[in-house]
Amino acid sequence: MKLLELFNRLTGVIGLLLGLVLVLMSLMLFELLLPDSAVTQFMHPIQIGFSLLLLGLGLWVMKLKRELELVSQAETAVLNKKIASKTTDLQSVTQQMHDLIEVSPDLVWVKDVNGIYLSCNLPFEQYMATPRELIVGKTDFDLSTPEHAEHYRANDRQAIAARKPLATEEWHTPAQGGKPSLFEIIKTPVWDAAGNLTGVQGIGRDITLRRAAENALKKTEDQRRMLELCIAKLSEVVVITQVLPFEVPHPRIVFVNDAFERMTGYSRSEVLGKSPSLLRGPLTQLSELERINQALSQWQPVHAELIYYKKNGEHSWSEIDIAQVVGDIGWFRISVQHDISERKLAESSMLELLERAQESSRLKSAFLSGISHEMRTPMNAVIGLGQLLQDTELTSQQSMFVNHIVNSAQDYMQVIEKALDFSIIDSGHMGIEKRAFALRVVVQSLESQIAPKAQAKKLALCCSVDPVVPEELLGDERRLRQCLQILLDNAVKFTAAGRIDLVVSAVTADAETQASLRFEVRDTGIGLTDSVRERLFYPFVQGDGSMTRQYGGIGLGLVIWRNLVTLMHGRMGVLSTPGQGSTFWFELPQKAA
Repeated sequence: MKLLELFNRLTGVIGLLLGLVLVLMSLMLFELLLPDSAVTQFMHPIQIGFSLLLLGLGLWVMKLKRELELVSQAETAVLNKKIASKTTDLQSVTQQMHDLIEVSPDLVWVKDVNGIYLSCNLPFEQYMATPRELIVGKTDFDLSTPEHAEHYRANDRQAIAARKPLATEEWHTPAQGGKPSLFEIIKTPVWDAAGNLTGVQGIGRDITLRRAAENALKKTEDQRRMLELCIAKLSEVVVITQVLPFEVPHPRIVFVNDAFERMTGYSRSEVLGKSPSLLRGPLTQLSELERINQALSQWQPVHAELIYYKKNGEHSWSEIDIAQVVGDIGWFRISVQHDISERKLAESSMLELLERAQESSRLKSAFLSGISHEMRTPMNAVIGLGQLLQDTELTSQQSMFVNHIVNSAQDYMQVIEKALDFSIIDSGHMGIEKRAFALRVVVQSLESQIAPKAQAKKLALCCSVDPVVPEELLGDERRLRQCLQILLDNAVKFTAAGRIDLVVSAVTADAETQASLRFEVRDTGIGLTDSVRERLFYPFVQGDGSMTRQYGGIGLGLVIWRNLVTLMHGRMGVLSTPGQGSTFWFELPQKAA
């Protein structure tokens, strides 16, 4: 500012000085033209004055010039100091930029227009595994394979031609070998101060891991979308509820599939963010909800059947399975459910039918029990009177008739007893007693009872008990006797010739089974085919229709035998060959008295 002020003052003085010089020159010219005039004589003092003034002005100008030079030197020194400070700052910034480039994880390099490396940073040097001094002055054809070098050079030319930064992705493999890496490359043309293009600068960032992560994320997202699509199209209803973190003061629905909309009538937008309680109503079982919450509070999966309400107010049954999962984004409950209203309706109908059937069975059992008692009373009278007649004097014909009457009455009594036992077993009221009894006495009694029937058909009857069997056992003597009598009666009935054996043996206990008694009734009768054996234990069914006509019976004996063995915690079976006889066996737990 001071320099400018001095300059302005100097300019004014010089202008004034020039004006005086012009006036003085005008006077001198006038004197030359009129040398002898009076005016000329008068001008000499003026000329002297002007000369002195010019001399003073000249000296003042010289002083002013000197001041101007001093001021100029001072301000030049200040300017030079500022320039030096700015230069230092610029050098510092340049060094910082250089250091920043050096420590940057990105690869940085500069090439000239011919592709010759001018500089590079430390990461580039380390990646190439080549000292920097061996990189500068080389081209990509010296440092990489020809194919890669040509590709890099083409990208350089493209950036130069575009005259703006160009972003590309390149796979780089150092010439020294190593695993290829994917780099994100930004190539920028470089100009000098005059605006001349001098080369291209490159910045490369290794994105191999990032791209792998992106690909993995994309794959995961694709799988998630596919899973969501599959779940959305399932016929089963899927509901996902977020429990924590709370965004509202209750669990909220975050996902439902298409089946949910079809089953409930609610659209997805109507339920998202809402509580699942919107599906509950007056008939929803509170006890079942409490059980569900209790199981979920203990992190247990739960299965339940609930009454839910649709959007139109109708209620239906739903079978639901709920499980819980916890992830980084919260705590969720996943429920899969389907409508079981039709099944519940069918179950209700079946339950009603079952109740009716049970009532019918109860009435049938009561009827059979009542009529059996009513029938046994007169039949006992018939048998008793017949036996009394047998003890009187009768002709041979009368005796034969009486014997037929007694035998037929006794057979009829057995039919009545079987019908009564079957009705009791079928009603579930059959009980098993546990009392001490002598097994050998039971066997001898049965032998004496069956022997007349066997002798009438000229069949040999042999009953034997293994000596190791205890003398007294604990069990139901009556039901055991009934089982053996059923098998012996059948053996006599279906055996035309040969023999019948009743064998009682002890079965040794092992690690898996307990000691038991095995009862076998063997005969040499007609035997059984596979098809007959399959129908053998159906009530009121015999092998075929001809058996009923030929041998009689109502097909309940073996059914009663099987059920009695089961009630006594035993097991049973049949071994048979058509035309060669059969062996019916059963085993009961051995319990000595």
